[in-house]
Amino acid sequence: MSGHSAKIINSLSSAYPLLGIALKHHRTTRGMPLSFADKPYLIELYKDFPKIDGADGMKAVQVGWSELLIQLVLERAGFSGRVTAYILPTFQLRDRFVQQRVDPLLSSVPAYAQRVAEGNQGSLRAKRFGKGNMMFLGSNTPNDFIEFSADVLIVDEYDRCDPNNITLARDRLRASPYPQMFRIGNPTIPNFGISRLYAESDGRVWMFQCEHCNERQKIDWFENVVERSEDGNWSLKDKECGYGSEARPVCKKCRRPFHRRAEGACWVAERPSVPRRGYQMSRMDIISQPLEPLFMEFMEA
Repeated sequence: MSGHSAKIINSLSSAYPLLGIALKHHRTTRGMPLSFADKPYLIELYKDFPKIDGADGMKAVQVGWSELLIQLVLERAGFSGRVTAYILPTFQLRDRFVQQRVDPLLSSVPAYAQRVAEGNQGSLRAKRFGKGNMMFLGSNTPNDFIEFSADVLIVDEYDRCDPNNITLARDRLRASPYPQMFRIGNPTIPNFGISRLYAESDGRVWMFQCEHCNERQKIDWFENVVERSEDGNWSLKDKECGYGSEARPVCKKCRRPFHRRAEGACWVAERPSVPRRGYQMSRMDIISQPLEPLFMEFMEA
C-alpha cells in the first residue's frame, strides 16, 4: 500500500470506522482484501450502518450483504463494546455460518485475533470479543431468545426464520440505550416478510446514470434489459452487443445502451418521508456481473 493510499484509508477510518476496518483489516473467506470496485452500492452501507438505528434489505444472492453484516457485528462488539446478536433460520445453519465464516476470520485476521477472549474460541453460540459480546442464534430454538439483552440485532434470511421467535428477539433490544436492528433476505412472496418490510421503508434503490443523456435509473429487467417480440420470443434490448462486447442495459429515456459505472450512480429513496431505511439490490447492480448469463437463466426458467 502506498503512503498516499494509507493516508486516505486512515482519514476514512476516522470518519467511518466500519469502512476503515473493511479497508485496513478485513479479509474475505478466501483471504482476499475487500474491493468496492464492482459493488459501489456498499459504500453508503459501510459508512452509515454504525450510526443509524437499523435498516431492512431485500436482496439477491451474493451481493455482499452477509460480508458487510459480519463486519458490522465484529465492529460493534470488538471495537465499540456492544452486545450483538446474529440470527439465522436454524441452529444448524448457525453452526455452519460460525464455523465457515466467523471463526476463520477470528483466527486469521490479526486485528480480530487480538480481540478474541481466552477460552471461548470454540463456542458457536456466544463469544466474548473485545469489550463486547457476540451471540449467534438459530431462530428455531425458542430458548435462545429469552433472558438476554442486546444492543444490535441482525436477522439474516428473514423469510426463512421463525416469525414468533423473531418477535421475541426484538424485545431483547428494549433495554439498550442505542438499539440497532438490521433485517435482510431474499424475497419469497410479494408483500410478505422482507418484501413487506421493504415496502414499509423509505425504499432505497441503486440508480446508474446513462452516459448519453445523464438520466439516473434503477436497472429493471423488463424495462432496461429484455424485450419480447410479436411472435413471443425474448431477446436482449442491446442490439449492439456481440462477440467481444457485453450486453448493456438500454436507457429508459434516450433508448441507447449505456454502461453500468460507479461514476454518477447513487442511492435514491423512493419514499424519503419514511424514517426507516430500506435497500433493494439485484445482481444487475454488480458492475462485474454480465447480463448474458442472467438472460440464459431467465430463458431456462
